[in-house]
Amino acid sequence: MSIYKNINPSDISTNNIKVYKTVSLHSGSDGVNSVQFRSGSTNILSGSYWESTRFNFYLSGSKGRGYNTPSESKYTNPYYSYAIYNPKNPQHVNKFHSSGSVLSISQNHFGEEIKKGSFKLTDNSTSKEIVIQDDSRGNLYAVNATITQSNSSISSSDNYVGNIFYNIGVVNITETGSYSASIGYPDVTTGNYTLQFKSTKAIYVTEYVVRVNPNEFNVTTNLTARALVSGSGLPWNTKLSSSPLLQNQLTASGWSPYITTIGLYDDSDKCVMVARYPQPIKTRDDIPLIFKIKMDL
Repeated sequence: MSIYKNINPSDISTNNIKVYKTVSLHSGSDGVNSVQFRSGSTNILSGSYWESTRFNFYLSGSKGRGYNTPSESKYTNPYYSYAIYNPKNPQHVNKFHSSGSVLSISQNHFGEEIKKGSFKLTDNSTSKEIVIQDDSRGNLYAVNATITQSNSSISSSDNYVGNIFYNIGVVNITETGSYSASIGYPDVTTGNYTLQFKSTKAIYVTEYVVRVNPNEFNVTTNLTARALVSGSGLPWNTKLSSSPLLQNQLTASGWSPYITTIGLYDDSDKCVMVARYPQPIKTRDDIPLIFKIKMDL
């Protein structure tokens, strides 16, 4: 009886699943940077951040200077922007003014993307704690703001305070109004703040379906189940390995071996993976058995 069996190619499949991890950072963490941007600022860094932010995220939604120049006209198409294009659940990009702040998070922290609906920014640098979250659509809103622009949803096109771009780890605070009577949104991220979100990683899972038909693998290869062949003059273990006989108590019609381990071999008969089950599984001579082995990459 062979102890090997080929796996049908149709019984091998690979899928990916997304896993998430909660990440907590603060204003002093490596890979976290915040910059205030100003249009026309004499500070070259601040001015260049305004231009870069406008060009990459808001050119199709805000009327900044140079908006309709020939060289920029094609970028008014939303497909040229990093902004999330979803007509049913739009990302609001109508609030881009002459000042704001951009917060960048290293990909080492968020992996493939920041999970939608998991972002939370808490700023403790002012007299009142400011809490800003995302709405899963790329818009940011202030959870406990005392001043809003309208009675609509706090993440509506009137009340949203900025945007998050999940796949590149960029957070923009674009609202220039007041959070409360004495605190303005331009003050957010200028002092101490904390960030919390879930990073995303794809794990590729290969599944092997191993089918054991009735009367297959129904003979044990365990040496202790073999009966000794007397008179050969060979060591006992050699006698057992060459013996075709089972011990008497293992020859009854109701006896069958148990499967504890399945090995996967390459074309050179080299074992490349071993799967062990938490408890032995008895082979059957009346119904097939199906084993599923999963390998994560």
